[in-house]
Amino acid sequence: MEIFATTDVDKMRHDGHFWAIMLLLCGLVQGGTAFIQSALFGYAAEKLTTRLRTSLFCNIMRMDIGYFDMPNHSSGKISTRLATDTPNVKSAIDFRLGAVIAALVSILS
Repeated sequence: MEIFATTDVDKMRHDGHFWAIMLLLCGLVQGGTAFIQSALFGYAAEKLTTRLRTSLFCNIMRMDIGYFDMPNHSSGKISTRLATDTPNVKSAIDFRLGAVIAALVSILS
C-alpha cells in the first residue's frame, strides 16, 4: 500500500476513500454470507430434527408392549428423551457445524 508513502494529498485522500469503501464492501459481503450460512444451516437442522423425531417416534410405536413395562422405558422418560435429544442434535448442527466448516476453510485457504 503506497497510499501512505505519497506526498500528494489529493491522491492520498482518493486512495484512502477507495480502500475504506473496499473494506466496507468486504465487511458487507462477509456479513451477508454469514447470514446465508446461518439460515441454511438452520433450515438443514430443522429438517434433520423433524426426520429424527419422526423416525424415533415410528420406532417407539413398533416396540412390543413389554418394552414399556420396564422402568427405564416408561412413557414419561421416552417422551422426555424425544423432546430433549433431538434439540441437542439440532443445536450441534445449527451453529457448531457451520463454525467448524468455516474454521476449516480458513485454515485451508
